[in-house]
Amino acid sequence: MKKLLLNPFFVFWSYYFIGPFLTLPQIIFIINSESIIDEDMLLTKLIYHTLAYLTCLPFVLYISLYLKINNDNKLAPYLLKGSKSFMIILIWGFVLYLFYFLWSNILIVIGPDYPRAVAYIDFLEENHIITLIILILIMIFSFLDTKYASLLGVFVIIFDALMSRRNLMIFFFYQFMRRLTYKKLIYIFIFFFAFSVLRHRDNLTLNLTNLYAPVFSEAYMIFLSSVQYSGCPIEIGSFLNYFTFERTFQACRTLNSGAGGFSSRFNYDIIFGLFSVGVFTILNTTVLFFFSKYIYRRLQTLLASILFVTLFIIFRDSLWNAQLFFLKYFFLLLTVSILISALKKFKLYRETYNIGR
Repeated sequence: MKKLLLNPFFVFWSYYFIGPFLTLPQIIFIINSESIIDEDMLLTKLIYHTLAYLTCLPFVLYISLYLKINNDNKLAPYLLKGSKSFMIILIWGFVLYLFYFLWSNILIVIGPDYPRAVAYIDFLEENHIITLIILILIMIFSFLDTKYASLLGVFVIIFDALMSRRNLMIFFFYQFMRRLTYKKLIYIFIFFFAFSVLRHRDNLTLNLTNLYAPVFSEAYMIFLSSVQYSGCPIEIGSFLNYFTFERTFQACRTLNSGAGGFSSRFNYDIIFGLFSVGVFTILNTTVLFFFSKYIYRRLQTLLASILFVTLFIIFRDSLWNAQLFFLKYFFLLLTVSILISALKKFKLYRETYNIGR
C-alpha cells in the first residue's frame, strides 16, 4: 500500500480525483455566482467525475505497480572528444533561449494572467518547444550524466513558474518524484500552493480555514469546465468523434476557455465514456506490455516522464490528444532504442562506469 500511495502516477491521479471533493465550498460558490449549473445537480456531476476517474484507474494502476521502469543509469557511453561539450552547449543554449523570451516579454510576465497565457502558448507552438525538450532529454539520457536532466528541469521549472504555467515543468515531475516520501510530498504541496498563489495573484483570496484550496485549484477548475453538456447540440457523427470529442465540442463547455479533460465524456454519456476510456486503457496497456521492454535502459526514466505527461493531458485536456502524444513519443523512444541496439551490435556504441567524467 505504501508503494502505491507514494507512486508518482497514483499521487497524480489522486490529486485530480479528490480535488473537487476537498474544494466543494469553492465549487458551490463558483457555480452559484456564475450560474454554471443548479446546485442540486452537483451530486450528479460528482458521481460522473468519480466514475470517470475510477474507469481510468486500471491504466494508472498498471503503470504504477506492474510496469517495470529501470531508473538505474550507472553506465554511460563513451563519447568522441568534444562531443560532450557540444551537447552541454546545446542544453545551455536552450536554457538561455527560454530566459531571453522572459526578458523580451517582461511586461507580459508581470502583467495579468490571460495575456501571459496566450504569449506562452504561442511561444511553445511557434518554436516547437515541447519537441525540443524531448529531443534534448533523449540526448541527455542517451549520452550524458542524468544530472543534466535535473539541471535542465530546475531552469524549466523556474521559467514555467515565472510564466505561471506548467506545460513544460510537467516533463520533469517524475524525475523529482520517483523517490517520493511523505516529507517530499509535503514540500511538493507547498510548492504548488505558492505556484497557484502566483498564477492567480490578480483575483485570489485566501481564507485561513481553507488554505489547501489554492493547491487543488487545478483540480476543481477542470471539474467545473467539464460539468455542463445539458442541452448542448452534440452529435457523434463519425467514429473519429469518439477520439476528438473534447476538442470538437469544446464550445459547449460552460467554462469555454477552461480545459474539460476526459471526464467531459461521462457528463455527455456514461456508456460513451466507459467505452472510450476502456479502449484507451486496453490499447496503451497492450503497447506497454509488449514493447516497453525494448526501450533502451537509459531511456526508461524518460519513458516514465512521457507517461506522466500523458496522464496530465488526459486529466487536463483530451483523451485523444493524450493518445497521440503517447504513441508519437513512445515510438520515438523505441526507434532510438533500436538504433542504439544496432550501434552496439556493430561495436559503435560502448558503455563505461566512468559516468560524467
